[in-house]
Parts: sequence; C-alpha cells; structure tokens
Amino acid sequence: MEDVSMEDHNNQFEDNLSNDQDNASNAYTNVHSQECSSGSKKRKNRNESLHEVINNATFVLGDKLMKASEAMMEVEVQMLKKREKIADELEKFGTFSETEMFNALLKITKDSESVITFWSLKEARRENWARFMLDR
Repeated sequence: MEDVSMEDHNNQFEDNLSNDQDNASNAYTNVHSQECSSGSKKRKNRNESLHEVINNATFVLGDKLMKASEAMMEVEVQMLKKREKIADELEKFGTFSETEMFNALLKITKDSESVITFWSLKEARRENWARFMLDR
C-alpha cells in the first residue's frame, strides 16, 4: 500500500509540477503578450506623436510660406506702382524729347534697382539721373 501511496504521491507531484510549469508558461506568455501589446501601443503612440509633430511643422511652415509670399507680392505691387509713376515724373521735367523719354523710361524701369534709385533721389536730381541713364 505504501508503494501505491508513494506512486500516487509521485504522480501527484509530477502532475503538480507539470501544472506549475504550464501555469508558469502561460503566465510568461500572458506577460510577453501584454508587453508586446504595450510595446505596440507605445510604438503606435510614438508614431501618432511623430505624425502630429510633422503635421504641426507642415502647418507652421505652410503658414510662414504664405506670409512670405504675401509680403513678396506686396513688394512687387509697390514696385509696379513706382514704375508706373516714372513716365509722369519724366514728363514733368519737360526737357526730354519723346524718344529720349521712351529710352530713359525703358532703361530706368528695366530693373528694380534703377527704379529704387530714381525714387530715392531728391526731385531736383531725378532729371540728371534720367539723363545719365540715357547716356549709358
């Protein structure tokens, strides 16, 4: 009877050991699965955060580009207005022939620097500068 009892005891011990191993394995699998899931969630959160940062940066960059474009357009509009007024200014002098006025107008309005220079001079010097441009 002792043999049976010892055998039963050994079988029960082996069953318990096997159950403990299975439970440990299941616990490891659950923890590992949760860690993977948690890692996956962390990666997803990081990806969502990165996506949000990129979207925000794109928005800010787009906004700055829009403002810079508007400022450049405003400068161009101001330059066009200044160019348009040069013909009237040259006519005020009354000393240019029509051909001279057209040539001076073409040379002065050819580039922005010449337009800026023309308007930056005092009115008394603009005629001399226009003549200077004709001789170039």
